[in-house]
Parts: sequence; C-alpha cells; structure tokens
Amino acid sequence: MLDAVSERTLREIEQNDSNPTTLRICNSDARTFTSTCSDGSFLRLGEAIATNSHLKYLQINIGDIGLKVTDRVFFDGLKSNSSVQGLQLHRRYRNLSIGSGVGHQILKVYQENNNLTSLNIINSNLHNGGDIAITATLRCCTNLTRLGLHHCNITDEQLIPILETIRYHSSLEDLYLSNNLIGNVGCESIGTMLLKDTKTKISNLLLPGNNISDEGVIVIANSLVGNNKLYKLDLKSNTIGSIADDDFCNLLCNTTSISSIYSSNHVLHSLVLPYHIGCEKLVTLLTLNRYANKSHVATKKILLYHPDIDVSELFGWGSKEGEDTLKALPYVIDWFERAREIDVTINMSQRELSAIYQFTRAMPLLFVPISRATS
Repeated sequence: MLDAVSERTLREIEQNDSNPTTLRICNSDARTFTSTCSDGSFLRLGEAIATNSHLKYLQINIGDIGLKVTDRVFFDGLKSNSSVQGLQLHRRYRNLSIGSGVGHQILKVYQENNNLTSLNIINSNLHNGGDIAITATLRCCTNLTRLGLHHCNITDEQLIPILETIRYHSSLEDLYLSNNLIGNVGCESIGTMLLKDTKTKISNLLLPGNNISDEGVIVIANSLVGNNKLYKLDLKSNTIGSIADDDFCNLLCNTTSISSIYSSNHVLHSLVLPYHIGCEKLVTLLTLNRYANKSHVATKKILLYHPDIDVSELFGWGSKEGEDTLKALPYVIDWFERAREIDVTINMSQRELSAIYQFTRAMPLLFVPISRATS
C-alpha cells in the first residue's frame, strides 16, 4: 500500500496537475513517492509520467524503492515523456551500478529520449560497463547544459571517453566532477579537450576532492590562457600547494609587457583552492575580472601593475624620419584620458607627462622649441 504522501503525489501526476514539477522517488523522510512492494504502483506511475506535461525534474534514489528492471511500463513512461529536462540518479552509499540493473535501464531510456538538459549521477561506480553506459547516454543527450558525476570513482582513463563525447556538446556550460579519482593526466585531457577548445562553452568547472597536484594546476592554468568562457573553477580538497597562487596570478595578469597584460585571462573570477587564498594580488585580480567590460579590466590591470608605461614600442613605427611615429602620440594621450574615466583613483597626469617625455626624448628634432615658435 502507498502511504498518504505517495498516493497524493501519484494522483497529482495522473491528473497532470501543475504541481509537482519535481518528482522525488526515494525511501527517505523527504520523499514525495515511494513504493517498496509489488503493488502496481510503478505501473500507475509510469503511465502517469508518460502523459504528464508539468514534470521537469526527476530525482531517483536507486535503492529499496521497489523498482525492478521488469517494470517496463515505468521505463516506457519515461521514454514517452517530453517535459522532464533534469535527471538525478543517486544512492545513499557508493554502490549504485549503472552498468546493469535499474540504473542502466534508466540511462538506456535517455539514449532514446534526448530531452535532458541536466544530468547528475551520484555515488555510482563505473565497473561492469558503467563507463560505457554513461558515454552512450551522453552521446545521445546533446542538449545538456549541466553534467554532474559525483563520487563515481572516475579515473583518468575512464574520463577520456567522457570528455571526447561532451566536447562536442555546444550547450554544455556546467561540468561537475567532484570526489572522483581524477589526477594530473586527467587535467591534461580536460585542458586539451575542453579548456583550449574554442568551441566548448564550459563556464563552471568543479573538480574538488580529486587527486590533482601542483603539476595538474599548472596544466589547467596554461590551458586557460586563451579561454574566454570559464569563470568559475573549484579545486578544493586536492593536494595543491601555494604554487597555485603564482600560476593563476600569471594567468590573470602576465606583467611581462603591456601587450601580455591585454592578452591575459580577464574572465576567470571565481577560484576555489584547497587552502585559504592568502595572496593579495590573486584576490585583487579575481575581483577585477568580475567587471563585465573586459577592455576596462585590461586597462585597470595595466594601470595597477605598470606604473611607468613604456611607449617605446611605438618609436619604430612609420617612416624613418619619425613623422608617422609622432602621429601615435594623440592616440596615447587619448588612451590616458579614457583610462582616467575608468579609474579615477589613479593620478593619470604624471603618467601622461611621462609618455610625452618619452616621445620628445626619442624624437627631439620633431618638436619645435617654444622660443622659435613665438619668434
């Protein structure tokens, strides 16, 4: 017999009520539906889900809920449904098999029904074909914007086919791979297949609780040099030292030259490391990157880390007499004027005079002395 909560939930789904939009199938006190006996409940539920147009999210605890692989009407109901966009498969303990059993049957449903935009699998294992089942499902679910594989014991080797599949998902923005066995080799795969690829749109990458060391951090930081999509990166609970500060500071603001600052990463603004961030420069750069106007971000970094702006690179431009080079001076002055509007806290007059001085010192014959101009 169904309890009162489950019966009410089932009737709402059968009547295509606008509520609930989320269906939780579990055996906990927070359940909305549970059935631990063969009473035909999953047959009713499958038929109801097939025609329901308001359900958006399914949370299924693969455990003692009474669902069996022989409950074909339930799986067929999922297959026929066109409103569910989010799916979460989990179990309280890390023994959910998705290479066989009920978990595998649900994944097979969504190898045909590709309406999912969000997929989360928690406390699973990829033994006995589990990695193949996930890859096959991801290959069909091409509309995903969010993918989470948590506590799945994913190794570097198992990660590669997953990445090879999702790298072609043009809608995928959030990738959560927390508490797995991903190491430095996995970081190289992530960097090559996702972060360096301009076609991917990953904006949130969460890798806490893995086996990443300083070597992996260097790989990820280098992979983000030309990346203009990723704005959140979580690396907490990994074996990473304070070297990460220097790597990410250089990524966000390469102070080698003004042009290198312009080509630095101005997008990443949320970074979680496995220790309290004590580097003031890194905190400052992450804060600057939160500004929407990235041109202004680059200008602020130049003003902050290049107090004496060297414009000597312009001296070789144009004709050898220098007239064309001198034409660059108004653009330099204009840059300072715009920079003054961007950051009013910095004294721009002194820097502007310094730039003019560099021009006059490099090309003194192109400037007419005041005495001659007034005679």
